[in-house]
Amino acid sequence: MVQNDRPLVFSGVSVAIVIIIECIGIWVPHKTITSYWPDAAGWAAIGTLILAGFAIAQWRLSALTARRQLRAYLSVSGFRIHFTSRLVAYCEANLKNNGQTPAYFIADRYDVFFADDTEPTIGLLDDFDGTKQFRASVGPGEETTLWAEVNLDEAERTSFEKGALKIWFLGEIKYQDAFGDKQYVMFKTYADESDLAEPNRNRMNISDNGNEQS
Repeated sequence: MVQNDRPLVFSGVSVAIVIIIECIGIWVPHKTITSYWPDAAGWAAIGTLILAGFAIAQWRLSALTARRQLRAYLSVSGFRIHFTSRLVAYCEANLKNNGQTPAYFIADRYDVFFADDTEPTIGLLDDFDGTKQFRASVGPGEETTLWAEVNLDEAERTSFEKGALKIWFLGEIKYQDAFGDKQYVMFKTYADESDLAEPNRNRMNISDNGNEQS
């Protein structure tokens, strides 16, 4: 979720401008502005209103910045793959809260697929409602493991070894931060035969698409 701080600043300015216009409207009921130009006290009042507007905008911006610094930030990393047998591929990754407050109502959808160079997609979670959760909370610095496995037949294993198929591990995590805001993280990784060619190598590759977070 990408947020823009500019509206917060302009909102305070807008409040001040509206108040100024209303004041001028009182001063200028029927004649021109120059006929009722504010005196020193009037300009002082207008200046106070403008400063108040900026102060309100600054306060709201500071509050938003504090929330961003304190909120939960779930991330998925350390994607790994290995075959528990010739025809069973096992994928796993680390889900960690890098924020300073807990993440709540964590819901997930992820899986392992076999596909060619056409990147697979996974049906995303429905609008977050906090009911489809696999974990109630993840505290600051806390880490848990996501894992999934897929069964192959001999033809698929042969295609994988020849480079015709890739193994894809992808999914989406949704959660709620301590301030009640909805957040998410999406990941998409893959492995082909070259990633398993080197001894003890089980790292998966990050796809160019499908990796983002709020």
